[in-house]
Amino acid sequence: MRRINDPHHARFLTFSTYRSLDLFGSVPLRDTFSNQLKQTRIRQPFVLYAWVLMPNHVHMLLREQQSGEVEGILRVSKQPLHERFSHDGGNWMHRYSIG
Repeated sequence: MRRINDPHHARFLTFSTYRSLDLFGSVPLRDTFSNQLKQTRIRQPFVLYAWVLMPNHVHMLLREQQSGEVEGILRVSKQPLHERFSHDGGNWMHRYSIG
């Protein structure tokens, strides 16, 4: 899939938990992800138009204002959770969909 990075356009992102486990059914993990997303917006500013946290995946509509590249935002958002909750080699899928 060819990705077009444009700082003037919003991007729709979807990523799933490892093996589609219902990890976000856990209130502590759900709250941790929400807080991490807030921290990511402080460290790496971007416009977050909307987001939905489902039991085993996340949808976000966002815009990175400088380069348009969202891969760094995903990495910064997901890595701390991976490090904190990973006991079996990882709770996040390595692939994600960017539209």
